Amino acid sequence: MTVTRRVGLLVGAALVVGTFVALPFALRHVDFFTLRRIELVAEYHTAEQVMTAAGFARDHNIFASSRTIRHRLETLPGVVAAEVNRRLPATLTILLEEHQPVALVPGEAGLLLVDAEARPLPYVPEVLGLDLPVMRHADTKLTRTLSLLLTADPDLYAEIDGVERGAGDMVILELEGRQVLWRDVPSVREIRAVEAVRRLLLAEGASFVQLDARFRDAVIVRRSPA
Repeated sequence: MTVTRRVGLLVGAALVVGTFVALPFALRHVDFFTLRRIELVAEYHTAEQVMTAAGFARDHNIFASSRTIRHRLETLPGVVAAEVNRRLPATLTILLEEHQPVALVPGEAGLLLVDAEARPLPYVPEVLGLDLPVMRHADTKLTRTLSLLLTADPDLYAEIDGVERGAGDMVILELEGRQVLWRDVPSVREIRAVEAVRRLLLAEGASFVQLDARFRDAVIVRRSPA
């Protein structure tokens, strides 16, 4: 008797699961669920870029498998991951996780956006209106430095006009006529040490032309000429 009851429960559960699995397939042919609205959550890609990459058919049904659409979107340059969700009766929501631009570099047709690994991104600077540091050419040491600054000290990052290499592996930031020097890609600790010194100098109204952080546990201040 116990065995029969367990079998009955298992059969009932299988029928319920089968119904939920089969239902979306059946609804794929119902006109009521034909896609009529797309909600895009993306910071850098335009709607045109996303729609072109997704390749929706004119009669796309929201119960059609979203896996193909997601894979197409994840091949779009600049996209880390994509998520496609349905909302009844006829809406799809697309959420994109994107590579963040950290700098501008000259390209054949004007300035290009690049990410922390100096990869070119398909975003349009003029459309986004981004005010980012300018580099002479793509350089991973410099873009990684900018990415760290953007995360660890957004205020300092916002004041950067440009970034370039110095002798050896030195990294030089240009900040409105002032410089910050690091011996290499800085650590978060080194970035915060520079910012602490910079804030102290600004609070005191002291003028300076350079903060040299190439030395261990020290930031050397070079003041403006009298």
